[in-house]
Amino acid sequence: MTPAAVTATVLGYIAVLFAVAWASGRRADNAGFFTGNRRTPWYMAAFAMIGAAMSGVTFISVPGSVAADSFSYMQMVAGFTVGQLIVAFVLIPTFYRLRVVSLYEYLDNRFGVKSHRTGAWFFFISKMLGAALRVYVVCAVMQLLVFSHYGFPFWGNALVTMFFVWLYTRQGGVKSLIWTDTLKTFCLVASLVLSIVFIMQALGMSFAGKRALVCMKHVGLNVAADAFVNSAMTGANGGLVVVAADDPSMHSSQNEQDSRFYGKFALVPTFEPADQQEAYDMAKAAFDLSERFRIPVLMRLTTRMAHSRAVVETGEARAENPLSHPEQPRQWVLMPGNSRVRYQTLLEDYARLEEESAASPFNAYTEGPDKRLGIVACGIAHNYLMENYPDGCPHPVLKIAQYPLPRTLVRRIAAECGTLLILEEGQPVVEEIVRGVQPNPVAIRGRLTGELPRTGELTPDSVRAALGMAPRRTHAASGIVVPRPPALCQGCGHRDMYTALTEVIREEYPAGKVFSDIGCYTLGWLAPLHAIDTCVDMGASITMAKGAADAGQHPSVAVIGDSTFTHSGMTGLLDAVNERADITVIISDNLTTGMTGGQDSAGTGRLEQICAGIGVDPAHIRTVVPLPKNREEMKAVIREEIAHRGVSVIIPRRECIQTAKRHNAAKK
Repeated sequence: MTPAAVTATVLGYIAVLFAVAWASGRRADNAGFFTGNRRTPWYMAAFAMIGAAMSGVTFISVPGSVAADSFSYMQMVAGFTVGQLIVAFVLIPTFYRLRVVSLYEYLDNRFGVKSHRTGAWFFFISKMLGAALRVYVVCAVMQLLVFSHYGFPFWGNALVTMFFVWLYTRQGGVKSLIWTDTLKTFCLVASLVLSIVFIMQALGMSFAGKRALVCMKHVGLNVAADAFVNSAMTGANGGLVVVAADDPSMHSSQNEQDSRFYGKFALVPTFEPADQQEAYDMAKAAFDLSERFRIPVLMRLTTRMAHSRAVVETGEARAENPLSHPEQPRQWVLMPGNSRVRYQTLLEDYARLEEESAASPFNAYTEGPDKRLGIVACGIAHNYLMENYPDGCPHPVLKIAQYPLPRTLVRRIAAECGTLLILEEGQPVVEEIVRGVQPNPVAIRGRLTGELPRTGELTPDSVRAALGMAPRRTHAASGIVVPRPPALCQGCGHRDMYTALTEVIREEYPAGKVFSDIGCYTLGWLAPLHAIDTCVDMGASITMAKGAADAGQHPSVAVIGDSTFTHSGMTGLLDAVNERADITVIISDNLTTGMTGGQDSAGTGRLEQICAGIGVDPAHIRTVVPLPKNREEMKAVIREEIAHRGVSVIIPRRECIQTAKRHNAAKK
């Protein structure tokens, strides 16, 4: 709520209170002010008393304390309930019958003046403290929501609040308090009931209409392909953007796949930024498109984009989407009858998405005088093109940054130019599509025809060669600086684990095979360790070791990291347990997710429990500390578990040396 809205609400509530005070107290004398002329029914007084004791604290802080204290606080709450019932149904009727004004008058009549004064003083002190706290909370909330916005000081806020309290009390008296507390009780109870209704409705929305963005590498999109493709079928209730970073040249990946194939396969729109500002602007445009068409949107980056940074002009932050539910909930249940209907809708939307691409500001057609050649430049490849033409390209250029491919624009450049050169990072996705959308034959050059390399990243130089331009003069490679291959960090626990494992395998099991997984420990394949035989994909270590063991391989050892294990290794281990496979699994636990920032993995501190829960015999779940001084102990454990016929798990556990450095620096 805005400060003005809060102010209007509070003033409206105060106006209602003063109206009640005026109506109930306008004919009141001194007796009416203090006792309400003894005409208020006892049950109304009891109802009002309950309201006087209730507030938002009753519904928020009290349940929170009950939960936090494991229901021990519930004993006090139960005591309050019993006490309130006694007061409402025993004491108040008694006071009415005896015609006393307060409990302390009763104490005076029953036990004498000392009892009266003692009880009154306890009442006065407790009520003053409670009232002071309530007024402070009210003032603090109003200061936060209203007065700070207008620069009004807190002491002025407190004075205004106390003035209204005094004015209301002076006007009304006890009768007004009873009526207004009755109103308060009704409002609080009604709001509680309505809150429960609304919260239960919200809990039923597992797809709540909020915006979501998920990021991954191209091989991560492989793993998520089932969910990604099906998300196009379900559609998106709120905006959904999937960011995938491809890796041409395989700098740190197993393959060179192009995520644009997934966009085309799933029939979802795809964005491909050429620079950082475009990436920022496209993110906003992607959410707009996703929410307008109720469909996921893919944003495809490449290595240079993912590994670079620049200053961008930002826009205003958008408000969060409200909770909502899908207009067509049946499309979220992908049974054949529903899926057929949804697929037809998806095809119809794809045609409209192509029209969106043709009109997109990210797709631009630039005229050029030399129409012997037309250039289609996709994403970051457009930058490589313009680096070779700093004064402007002489040829017509069609920049592609939003898909589906706008066939109208492609046909236009094809009709105007004799030859087309397709510049795209990754695989020849656009080149293949262009060949299929031309009404008349046109010469097309690119990766498929050899003008550009079939594999690897594009560069300004490779684009220059495709344009037929003379190569730039370059400096010869240094003969002094020797390329340094990546290696495990000095002090890394994986090193000590691999050293012990390799010595056991080479010395005692020369036919043994070690199946590794995705992570920094994959560097164990390189010199000087040469400790692993395979690395295919995330989770492949345990499943390949199990398959090899089924074929008769012994020993069959799987090496997997702690975070990779919780991501993709647990299902393979369960299969091995169920099939009673003869494998040894080494979960190299460095207490972090080393390759993606050093955060805790999902299994940090729980690997033994997870393995036992999957079904591994606890006697064969062994934990060691990978240090040079413990090498012989580690080798003995490895020997024992290889000799065990069945599934065994060894957990070498020592914190990542890089994470340890950061933690130690933070402590200083």
